[in-house]
Amino acid sequence: MKKYFIDFPLIGLLFLVFLYWGIQGPSVENFRKYLPLIVAIISIYMALKQFRLRVTIDKIQGFTVSPETSQHVIRVFKFIDMANSGSSEKSININDIEKDETLYASILFLLGFCDDLAGGIKIGIIDEKLARKLQGGFMIRIYKKLKPYIEEVDALRKRPTYPNLMEISSNWDK
Repeated sequence: MKKYFIDFPLIGLLFLVFLYWGIQGPSVENFRKYLPLIVAIISIYMALKQFRLRVTIDKIQGFTVSPETSQHVIRVFKFIDMANSGSSEKSININDIEKDETLYASILFLLGFCDDLAGGIKIGIIDEKLARKLQGGFMIRIYKKLKPYIEEVDALRKRPTYPNLMEISSNWDK
């Protein structure tokens, strides 16, 4: 994947400004008139891009720094390893999970975080490249490990429970 200095939405905005400038007649005087607009568009765009990166870092840092998070992760992965040990089949079911309230809360916490992060990526609030570098492997692993549970919940509810996580994980896992 090539990295570009200027993204395509910025190029589109600048194209519209130059097109309007060209309609009025491309002269130095008209260019001086539109130069502050061009600079403002670039500045706003770069500020929004920095904001997206800051939101991404804040979301991920808030997740990874929390001491509760490590307890949730350890609890969920211990359960998954025990449930899948000794069998090639995926033996995670809702009844086993709902018996243990702390495990159930941990699974909801992790899936909720991953789905929120994926939703932020999907609507553009969170930077996908940075989130993938920082949490991509974790999100894919959580989704793969808990996929039987997610599918069982989806079947009971008759709708996707974590659609953003499912979409992002399947795209990233290619």
